[in-house]
Amino acid sequence: MNISVIIPCYNAEKFIGECIDSVAAQSRPPYEVIVVDDGSTDSSMDVVRQSGMNVRVIETNRRGGAGARNAGIQAASGDWIAFLDADDIWFPNHLKRAVEVINRTGVIGYINHYDHIRSDGLHVRKSKVKSEVIGTGLDDYIELFSRYGHFVGMSACMVHVQRVREVGGFLESQLRRHDIEFWLRVVQDRPWVFDPEATSAYRKFSPGGLSAHGASAAFYGFTAFLRHRNKASDLAAYDAILRERARSAIARSFGNNNDNDVLERAYSIAYEYLGPMHRIIFGFLRQYPSLFPICRRIGIV
Repeated sequence: MNISVIIPCYNAEKFIGECIDSVAAQSRPPYEVIVVDDGSTDSSMDVVRQSGMNVRVIETNRRGGAGARNAGIQAASGDWIAFLDADDIWFPNHLKRAVEVINRTGVIGYINHYDHIRSDGLHVRKSKVKSEVIGTGLDDYIELFSRYGHFVGMSACMVHVQRVREVGGFLESQLRRHDIEFWLRVVQDRPWVFDPEATSAYRKFSPGGLSAHGASAAFYGFTAFLRHRNKASDLAAYDAILRERARSAIARSFGNNNDNDVLERAYSIAYEYLGPMHRIIFGFLRQYPSLFPICRRIGIV
């Protein structure tokens, strides 16, 4: 198994060194490491070149996370692709563990649980999923998502290159949450596995990271699921997720510095997928948005 590691990077000079070091420390070394410099204006690439690791650098011109990953996919020559964000890290057993699970289960896609890196250090998170889960398509993933919530992180994801190219890589118009939109395509009618052992760590609240754009992340999280509704067999389970994602998309938009365009965008797409109660509540709040903080405080939105 030849593993190509793809690391998209945009102005990550504070973190990219630790990221690269975590790849170098793998007990199961990768076949190649590709860093995609997506128009960085800081010293990120100086850090990469000084790392001492054999890294191939590809340059793109601000295509965003999805576009940078697609450039890396196009250049990859391995038969498996492991994704890693420039501000995240792997623990030394990450690739070894992934290979062991993939070889044992025969799947085309692997994801695992991950810990968090916060300003106060590494935060160990206990997985709500207690044992390995093997799925055989989209409905199995929706069932798991319904029970445990979002758990697909790019730095915890590895996919066979043939499958990556079959689905066309990442959707570049999906500006955020393209990770989950990509995974929803990967698992359609294909075997996948979720590993509850954390062998990677996601950095929360890094500058420019997903956590810093809550309204946008919630909106695109909703659209990621909406794109694939017609592919689900269990519409009741799927629509339950859409209702919750719609509620989150609109609620987060209220807190986006009173940006009315952001709020109207969320209403125009997500409102019809709300449950009956939230349609009434958010219909009222559209007319009286100043009351949103009160509704949020008492927990009805």
